Amino acid sequence: MPEVTAIVLSGGTGSRFNGSFIPKQFIDIEGKPLLAYCLDTYEALPMIDEIALVINERYEQLYYDICSTFGYLKVRKFVPGGATRQESVFHGLHAIEPCETVVVQDGVRPFSSEKSIAEAIEAARIYGAADVVVPTLDTIVEERDGFIVNIPDRTHLRNGQAPQTFRYEVLMQAHEHAREVGTAGATDDAQLVLANGGQVRAVEGSFEGFKVTTNIDLLFAQQVLETRRRDWLG
Repeated sequence: MPEVTAIVLSGGTGSRFNGSFIPKQFIDIEGKPLLAYCLDTYEALPMIDEIALVINERYEQLYYDICSTFGYLKVRKFVPGGATRQESVFHGLHAIEPCETVVVQDGVRPFSSEKSIAEAIEAARIYGAADVVVPTLDTIVEERDGFIVNIPDRTHLRNGQAPQTFRYEVLMQAHEHAREVGTAGATDDAQLVLANGGQVRAVEGSFEGFKVTTNIDLLFAQQVLETRRRDWLG
């Protein structure tokens, strides 16, 4: 039985990303698809035993080509995604073998740090679930019908990132409970664990762990790579 399995979500259509005829996970940055930067990290991490890649079936061959070209030997399963993020994770969870720890990662977060992933895995082993987060820098406002009705104190607010990590049985029970009570639109799995009475440990992440959602995010990703290249060259 594998100890740690990563479910990498890469089945999106990129509906909020303009100017591309293919989903953003396939867009090249510095000669490599965005998804490949994420898979690079998980392939290299010794504590990751295998990867289940949740895919968009319309572009199935592109996933095979990426894994073949870049030699991702840990990618053992290609799992068709669902209509929602929650459904896609559920598909991935049922496609893998039972394991000790499950890591759920967005495939369009190209720069999740190895340190954060390792700390999240260890936290899940201890507490059952963990979420990588960063401090919320902007003021958060609650708006209804065009008016701001509440401005919460941001002292204890965090932005959830990735990965989220879970003991296998904790995540499976949370998804089964969600289906029993009719929850269908959860935006992350920590939400489901909390709804099922579990606890989720917060693990400090890095602002480089952002998700590429818009064209501006793609520019940020290019800047990160340029900065890293300058650092490598001294």
